[in-house]
Amino acid sequence: MIVAWAVSLLIPTISGFADSRVAPLDAPLTPPAASSSPAFAAPRVFARLSLGWMSTAPSEQRDLLSRDGFQLGTKYAGQLDASYMIGRWIGAGFWTGLTYQSADANGGHPSVSEKCAFAGVQVPFMWTTGDVALLAIPRFGAASAELYVHRSGSWTTGPVAGAEVGLFFARKLPGLGLSLGGLWAPVGDQGGVARAHNAGGIYFLVSGVLHE
Repeated sequence: MIVAWAVSLLIPTISGFADSRVAPLDAPLTPPAASSSPAFAAPRVFARLSLGWMSTAPSEQRDLLSRDGFQLGTKYAGQLDASYMIGRWIGAGFWTGLTYQSADANGGHPSVSEKCAFAGVQVPFMWTTGDVALLAIPRFGAASAELYVHRSGSWTTGPVAGAEVGLFFARKLPGLGLSLGGLWAPVGDQGGVARAHNAGGIYFLVSGVLHE
């Protein structure tokens, strides 16, 4: 009888202890909050400073110089542009650029150099995906070029039109961008025996980008 009485006292104690150990397992488990970075907002304003290379566009002047032994080829190129996005995908802005190249002829002739300047307006189209902004940019404006032999030449001007596709990584400031484009810039001739010249070409640029 004493043993039965002791067992009757221990059973509720053991049962309560077991319930207290099991109860937390029955409680709903709350998963840890997933860490997330702030959503990327498409830039409304961006500006780029770009450096790279440009080819020499076909022209009568280039062909004439080639026959005389001057091989015009790759130019050094620099560009500055800025735009404001007036809508979700479309914007308006300006651009300006400079190119330079120099070529030596065979047979000891003096060198030929070309300097070109461009300025105009642009209409960028922008799409964003992840941290990347994609761009397609038609451009219009004016070009001026000086093609000279042994530091003797004159500037000629004409219209310029072109387009560019590019991208930039916009999560951090300053961003890094890449672009590929082309310009068609017939600037006429410089008189005398000169021929019609084209100051444009196909270019590849690497950019530093500021945006907001």
